[in-house]
Amino acid sequence: MVLPAARARRPARHARLRRRHRSRRETGLRRILRRQTRDRHPALVLPGGGDQTLTRAAVPRPWILLPVHQRRELTLRCLRQLRETQGDAGATVAVIDAASADGTADAVRREFPSVQVLPVSADHWWTGAIVHGMQAAAAAAAPAVLWLNDDCLPDPGCIARLLTHATGAAPALAGAVCRDDSDRPVPTAFAGRTALSAPPAGLPAVKVDGLSGFCVAVPRAAWTAVGFPDAVRFPHYGGDTAYTLAVGRAGVPVLLDGAATARLSPYQERAHTVAAYVRRLPAGTATWASVFRATGSPFRAATHLHYLRLRYGFVAGTLLAAGRLAGWQAAFIAAATGAGRGSAAAP
Repeated sequence: MVLPAARARRPARHARLRRRHRSRRETGLRRILRRQTRDRHPALVLPGGGDQTLTRAAVPRPWILLPVHQRRELTLRCLRQLRETQGDAGATVAVIDAASADGTADAVRREFPSVQVLPVSADHWWTGAIVHGMQAAAAAAAPAVLWLNDDCLPDPGCIARLLTHATGAAPALAGAVCRDDSDRPVPTAFAGRTALSAPPAGLPAVKVDGLSGFCVAVPRAAWTAVGFPDAVRFPHYGGDTAYTLAVGRAGVPVLLDGAATARLSPYQERAHTVAAYVRRLPAGTATWASVFRATGSPFRAATHLHYLRLRYGFVAGTLLAAGRLAGWQAAFIAAATGAGRGSAAAP
């Protein structure tokens, strides 16, 4: 027979045992989690030396993305420039190598072991390679990326300044002012129908509609708002300007910063006329398809159609593209026939 007093004490004793068991179990769980966190995220050493360490996840770093193909020496020169003029810049550097056959990837790994080499196939072109790099950066929780062409040499402080725009409290997409080897400004931005090579006098930075992708910092807010660049409609030319235009329309500021400067070397100005482009092609290769269908052509008809529709709307863009293509075809026939360097027959 159990006395009433003993019956009353039993639940209290059981409750104390349950609490003690739960406390031990939670202590063990916390110990396991602490060990897993320490193993997964090594201690961060703080400035000032000593044993000031933090056992927490490392702060994600911005990524600098270099899309490259068959330009080993230019790629190595660009990486050396980064090392000499930019310091650490607090960024992860990644070279996206589009199946270069000149030993680019191996040369980068030998001279720059801390640089990540991301191999892709040759049919990625500029936009596909940039998308691959941005996806890798996004998977690493990067707060921003910086597009950098391998023929673009940033001046000291350029990258840090652009990344400050992209990682600040009000993130902005920002591009550098570029000059060629003769110190002539190169148009790298547009506002309305005006091409810009630098902000107006007296302004450190100016808001623009779009940027060329020579040296451009892109905040995470950009791909959160509109995704990654469109490598289907703009596989090579236009991938940068179309993307920056879309990002600006989504509400992320797009800036040209006059205090962030870079040099394009060697700088080969894009052929602005069909006749000039035909003259640059190897003899006998100037066909209708090589000028108006080839992915690497600045006059690829599909690219211009999609871009003009994006910029001016479906109807106006389609009409503009049709008129532009008609003029180009007339110029192509005249250039190809006059130079005897190709066939003007449409496929």
